[in-house]
Amino acid sequence: MNNADWMNDAACRGMDGELFFPIGNQPLDPEAGAACQRCPVASECLTYSLRAPGESVADGYWAGMSEDERRYEKRRRNRHLTAVAS
Repeated sequence: MNNADWMNDAACRGMDGELFFPIGNQPLDPEAGAACQRCPVASECLTYSLRAPGESVADGYWAGMSEDERRYEKRRRNRHLTAVAS
């Protein structure tokens, strides 16, 4: 997914990026979480984070989801795609 135009509409645009990349396994900052909850492109953000290669997308919170939550979501989606293809 190379087209990231959706980022222009993200509720987090212009916010301090460090809110979404806490040190260690800290919970999402409440201000960042509120932005994710009201974000009109959260679905695109999640899809991007699951498909894009690279460490920067693997880290932090995307669409309000932690790294562990996104790993779980990626496995869930892969199982669903495998079941549909069968």
